[in-house]
Amino acid sequence: MNDILTRWLGRVDEIAARVRRTTPGPLLVRVGLFVSALLAVLGWLISTLAYGVGPDFLALILLATALYLVHTLAALAAVLPHDAVVAPGVLLRWLRRAGLVLGLTAALALFAVVVPPYLGDHAYLVASLLGLVLMVATVGYLARLVRRR
Repeated sequence: MNDILTRWLGRVDEIAARVRRTTPGPLLVRVGLFVSALLAVLGWLISTLAYGVGPDFLALILLATALYLVHTLAALAAVLPHDAVVAPGVLLRWLRRAGLVLGLTAALALFAVVVPPYLGDHAYLVASLLGLVLMVATVGYLARLVRRR
């Protein structure tokens, strides 16, 4: 019994030491991760179970936003130790980049929802050509990045 108590107290001391060493930057990242995951799960459950509505455009954009934030915050939390000292500029640059990605994704999704009815029978042709242009642009960009090394 004494051995169990000793191990338990050692574990409590270890957790207390870790909490004392935790700095605000990594703590904010982990809190943001928890809040984003909670919003994604609760938003989905409330919209489907409580209201019984199917997924609409706004709900899908909000769910995609929350899931993207969960993904990027989890990656950031995985590489940040609890006691890392992170300059606020680092987190602000990450937040600006994540906001840019989310804004461009929402604009592209809105474009994909609004434009096809105006194209009529040519929607598949325009989508195929636009996909081809995007693929060539992506390959060109990646080739340029490789050449810069």
